[in-house]
Amino acid sequence: MNFCDARIDTLVRACAESGNEDAWTEFINRFGKSIEAMVAKACAQLGTFDPPAIDDAIQETYLKLCDRRCRVMKDFDERQPDSIYGLLKAVALSVVQDRFRTANARKRGSGIKAIPLNEIVVASDAPDPDLRILIAEIERELQTATLRDRTIFWLYFRHGLTTRAIAAFPCFGLSQKGVEAVIERLTKYLRGRFVAAATRNSEGKASRSAF
Repeated sequence: MNFCDARIDTLVRACAESGNEDAWTEFINRFGKSIEAMVAKACAQLGTFDPPAIDDAIQETYLKLCDRRCRVMKDFDERQPDSIYGLLKAVALSVVQDRFRTANARKRGSGIKAIPLNEIVVASDAPDPDLRILIAEIERELQTATLRDRTIFWLYFRHGLTTRAIAAFPCFGLSQKGVEAVIERLTKYLRGRFVAAATRNSEGKASRSAF
């Protein structure tokens, strides 16, 4: 289906319910610049003009749109022609405010531990306790990676977006091959970490049994 002339509600529904690559490409073509502008404006209103912080917030906004299997987008109701912009503005503002609350809490030394957005997204969708534990372990291992790479990883493995669809997000600045390279590198890294951990555990059990 060609989404170039699709109604906004049809386009949003295709993105949310099927993850259609062409739908996501058209969504970003239509609203990508608006999302970037909304995030930048929200950051400016809260006192930061730091480009890396703005880029991080843009990435988190896209991830938030995909949160809980695109729940926000599935609930979208186009009552007025500009309703979509109200939705995007609300999501962008929510992301930026959450980032500032976390930053301020850390500055005050309040002891509040911020939970990464990726961890909230994936853990809330996992009904199996063992799966939630595994997801949390993966998230801990991925803390050495950049926010961009972690976001790409979870969009691919938990939200089912294809590498082509992820590459369409302008905030990542990567081609499809670049996205594939990020996923391959992180997957290889995680495999190595978990194999090493399993080996250590196995050796520890063998040592204890010897006594």
